[in-house]
Amino acid sequence: DVTTPGHVKLLCEGLADSSSIWLDLPQMESAFNIQSGIMPVILVPSVTSCHECDIDLKVQSRMAKVTVYTDDGIKQGHSYHKKCPSCDKLYYYTYSRKDNERTFYSNSSSFPYFLISSVTAFSRQMVESCCAQIEVSAVSFDSLADQYYARTDHTVDKQRIEEMYFIWKLIGTYSLYDEHLVMSNDEVSYRKDIETSCKHALDTMINLSTLAEKHSCDTPGCKEGFIMADGVEKVSKYPKYVDY
Repeated sequence: DVTTPGHVKLLCEGLADSSSIWLDLPQMESAFNIQSGIMPVILVPSVTSCHECDIDLKVQSRMAKVTVYTDDGIKQGHSYHKKCPSCDKLYYYTYSRKDNERTFYSNSSSFPYFLISSVTAFSRQMVESCCAQIEVSAVSFDSLADQYYARTDHTVDKQRIEEMYFIWKLIGTYSLYDEHLVMSNDEVSYRKDIETSCKHALDTMINLSTLAEKHSCDTPGCKEGFIMADGVEKVSKYPKYVDY
C-alpha cells in the first residue's frame, strides 16, 4: 500500500539498499503514481565496488532531494550514494567524489538521467536536445532557459544548462581516450570550475596519441606530419575536421 510519503520513502530506501532492478521498471513508477502521484526519480549508483580499494560498497540510507529537469518539466528526485568503508570515497549516480574532486563515469551518457551535482539532474533526452540546439542552431544558454520556461512553465538557471553542456561534452571527449573527467569546485565561488576543466582537456588531448598521427597519404604536407584543425564557427553536416 503506497499511499503516504512515509511509505514511499521506506520502499525507496529498501530497493535502493539492494540496488534492485525494480527501481528502473515502468511498472514501479505506475504503481507509485496510481496510489499517491508522488513517485520520485530514483538515482542509485550501479557501481558495486570501490575503484581504488576494490571493496564492496553499501548504499547509505540517507538520500538527497534532487531537482530533475526533463522535457516535460521538473520532477523530484531521490539521490542515494554509496561509500567505501576503507577510503571513504563516495559514489553517486554519475560520478564519484573524494574531498573536492568529482570523477565522472565514462559511461554516464548512457544513463537515463545525468546528475551533475548533489542537487541537480537532467534527463538524457533534455541533454541531447540542448546539445543539438547549441551545436546546430547556435542557440544560447539564455535562450534555452527562456524556451524551457515557455514550454513547461518552470524555470531553469542558464548556468545549470551551461554546466550540464560542458560536463557532458567533456565526458564524451575524455571517453574517446579511455580517460575520466575529474573536476574540482572553484575555491572562491565553490561552483564547478568549467573553464579550468576545459583548459585541462585541451592540454590532455595535445599529449594523447590519435589516429591522425599514424595517417600517411600522398597529399602534399602529409608525410611531414603537420596537422591543422579547421576551427570554423559554423557547424556543417560534413565539417573539415582535419586538413593533412
